[in-house]
Amino acid sequence: MRGDSTGDGTVDVSDPIATLGALFLGDGELSCEDAADSNDDEEVDLSDAVHTLLYLFGGGEAPPAPGPRACGRDPDGAFPPRSPGDALGCGRHASCAPGTTGVYRLYDNGIVCVTWPCPSWTAAGEDGKEIPVTDVDMAPLGLPPEKAQEVWLELGEGRWRVRGYTVPGPEGPAGIGTTFVVLELVEPAGEAG
Repeated sequence: MRGDSTGDGTVDVSDPIATLGALFLGDGELSCEDAADSNDDEEVDLSDAVHTLLYLFGGGEAPPAPGPRACGRDPDGAFPPRSPGDALGCGRHASCAPGTTGVYRLYDNGIVCVTWPCPSWTAAGEDGKEIPVTDVDMAPLGLPPEKAQEVWLELGEGRWRVRGYTVPGPEGPAGIGTTFVVLELVEPAGEAG
């Protein structure tokens, strides 16, 4: 949640205060530097507090993706995990805590939307519950690009059971979606016992 320096699930005046406290008063480390990087310049500094204050009170631009109301990845890097090319990391971010980790069959449900985020995936739990999903994050698998593309296509066809969880986000014109974070490929779906 971009701009949420306190990790409380809202972007308000307490966030720039927390950023300034960490920078200038030694109030401790920020739990999620990527979230505190309100202007997404890959640095946490005075400009982030100013950016948030302008957004809140001066008609300034909203913090960039994933935005000030949704959880999600930093498009310039990995959100929340640290990765090469992403200077900032996120140790923990309470408001973006994952849902319950479980085993699901992910599949492309064929829904086509005219706006985004679009619930074009379904995560079917072992308990029969189905969760509409707008984005699938396979970054935790650490797959090389060719293998990631192959697994992506197989997931879309519902050919894998996966262990993972959901988080809110991304945010777009259609509202706030749901991202499914894949932690592990459990087994091909046909081998479920």
